Amino acid sequence: MNWKRTITAGLSALAISGVLFGAGLTSTAHAATATTPTAAGEVAAQASRNFGVLNGLEGVTLELAGVYGKTEGHPPIGSTFGPRQGYQHFEVQTAFLQDRDVFVTYKVHKDGEGYLGDIQLQLTVDTGEEVSSRLSVNNTPYSMHLAGSATSFVIAFG
Repeated sequence: MNWKRTITAGLSALAISGVLFGAGLTSTAHAATATTPTAAGEVAAQASRNFGVLNGLEGVTLELAGVYGKTEGHPPIGSTFGPRQGYQHFEVQTAFLQDRDVFVTYKVHKDGEGYLGDIQLQLTVDTGEEVSSRLSVNNTPYSMHLAGSATSFVIAFG
C-alpha cells in the first residue's frame, strides 16, 4: 500500500470539502445579509378618494364586519361606533379607466335588542373619477337610507 498516495488523496478530499463547505457558508451568510430598503423614488403612490360614514341611527351601534375591494385604508374590522360618534373613513383606491367599488358591511346592534342584521354600503369611484355611494343591502327590520353627499354621508332611518 502506498501511504503517500493515500495521504495525498485524503488531503485533496479534505481540501475540496473545505472549499465546498466554505462556499456553502458564504452563500448562506450572503442570503442572510439585510438588503437595502426600496428608495422613496421607487414607490408608486396610489390615488384614492375618501368616503366618510356617520352613524345617524339613534339607539343603534354599528360594528364593521368586512371591507371588500381595493382600499388605501379603512377602520379596523370589529370596530364599533354609535350615533353621532364621528365618521369612519374609507379610502377607495382609484385606477385609470377602471371603476372601483368597495363594499362595506356593518353588523347592526339595537340597544336593548342585540344583533338585528347586516347592512352593506357600496362606495364607487368610476372611470371619470366620479363618486357615488348607496345602501346596497339592508337585512334589518328597519328602513334606512343615506343622507348627505356621495363622499360624506349619514346612515339614517327612513
